[in-house]
Amino acid sequence: MNYLPGLLFLSLTFQAEQLTAQGMEYGVLMHAPTWKSATFETPTGMFSDKTLSGLYLRISQQAAPGEFNTSHLLSYIGGEGWKLTTHSITSMANDQMHQIWTFERPAKSQGRPSSAIEIEVTGDWLGGSAEDIKRVLLSSSSELFRFFPGRKIHPIIVKRSASGPMVTFQRGPNNEYNVLLNTQGTFWSQYSYQFAHEFCHIMCNYDEPKNNHWFEETICELASMFALRKMSETWKTTPPYANWKSYAPSLFEYAANLIKEGQLPEGKTFIQWFEENRSELANSDGGLRAKNKIVAAQLLTLFEAMPAEWQAVQYLNGWKSEGNQPFDEFLKSWRQNSPEEHQAFIESVAEKFGIKLAL
Repeated sequence: MNYLPGLLFLSLTFQAEQLTAQGMEYGVLMHAPTWKSATFETPTGMFSDKTLSGLYLRISQQAAPGEFNTSHLLSYIGGEGWKLTTHSITSMANDQMHQIWTFERPAKSQGRPSSAIEIEVTGDWLGGSAEDIKRVLLSSSSELFRFFPGRKIHPIIVKRSASGPMVTFQRGPNNEYNVLLNTQGTFWSQYSYQFAHEFCHIMCNYDEPKNNHWFEETICELASMFALRKMSETWKTTPPYANWKSYAPSLFEYAANLIKEGQLPEGKTFIQWFEENRSELANSDGGLRAKNKIVAAQLLTLFEAMPAEWQAVQYLNGWKSEGNQPFDEFLKSWRQNSPEEHQAFIESVAEKFGIKLAL
């Protein structure tokens, strides 16, 4: 399928009422990042850019080097609840038979959100108690959720999976969020770190990865640092169990190590570093974790000084951008789509990057 890497736009028409066609196997696994957009047409409507690069990126970001393969993809799809069928078509390019994968997105049911965080922990955690894990996750997410007054969310089902950590796009039977964590036993700091990140995506009203998705990934990395530091204070007096007070320093140390990993190179200011790396970040779709961590560490003091401004992240996915929106324009759109009370804070975030948002 030599023509696949050069595709800038792909349009496919199907007779069945399905959101379909990732494309040929090799297209999904090897060439999807080069496909800029895709349209899938069914008798009942059009679906744009909801698979191809989006599904590819969500899976490939979670895979360790060398692990991203067909089995990994199929495992992920099954975990999200997609229905998969296969059949063969004849390629017009070389008259050979190739496999095409057809995906059907499950319908979302309507459940009622709540003003309290509801978590269900399921599965085997290799030595970790479901009740203990639930209490840790509630502690981690509460350090963020307290700054979203009036916000209601659906319950969260948490499972252990080698494909995690991630919050999937497929919802539960009552519209629950599905969060996968890749940890086990009693590593409470790791549970807290992973869950705070995924919970932040929920607070951001996460959507298919789009241009400047690295910034949402950075904000969620920042959320983990923030939550762990807050937890280390909370657990000194009111931990999930009274005898867990002694674990508070471990939470602080875990956060300190994350921040240390996000230190700037010696002799560089953040603005200098960002200008040198902004192109790579813009093209990364969130996968440059080490660089995301550097940005997160730089923004941490701003969010700690004004924690009520966490509410502003709710508006990060509040608009549809056409093409590759420059980061400056992305920040302007964030400000324009946010309530007035958060706009000055967003301008402060922009200033960290050396960006002045024109009125």
